[in-house]
Amino acid sequence: EMAAAECYAVFIRREKPTRTRPKRLLLPELANPESYGAFLKLCLEYDDTLTLRHFRSGLLYVIRAIGPEPFAKRSGIHRVSLYRMLSGAGNPRLEGFMRVLKTLQVNVWIVDRDFIERRGRFIRPKDMKPEKVFVKPGRKVPQRIIKL
Repeated sequence: EMAAAECYAVFIRREKPTRTRPKRLLLPELANPESYGAFLKLCLEYDDTLTLRHFRSGLLYVIRAIGPEPFAKRSGIHRVSLYRMLSGAGNPRLEGFMRVLKTLQVNVWIVDRDFIERRGRFIRPKDMKPEKVFVKPGRKVPQRIIKL
């Protein structure tokens, strides 16, 4: 999930990539189903736009990582239609959206307003506080780890 969070921060929120994970190394990580599942979850969870602009953009990044031509063949949607549907000016039909999600083997869940209000704000992995390790004097092995 750390890779997915980093991809979300760089590709969707347009934050500067870290030196250890430049953009060119992040995109191939989105070809992995575990990574793109968590990435798309973040895109949809934090998308406050009426047109699902961030989620559609996230889908487009995943399709680019997988390869547009193979994805188009698997989904049965022409490559150009995929780009049109997921572009900022696109107006996707629910049927097309569901075909894309089914091809990715991703499901969409509906949540209530309470879930949205309880969600935490997005924190980028590099901004997370490290765990503190307390060691007894004279010992080299951590005795216990306390999360902040």
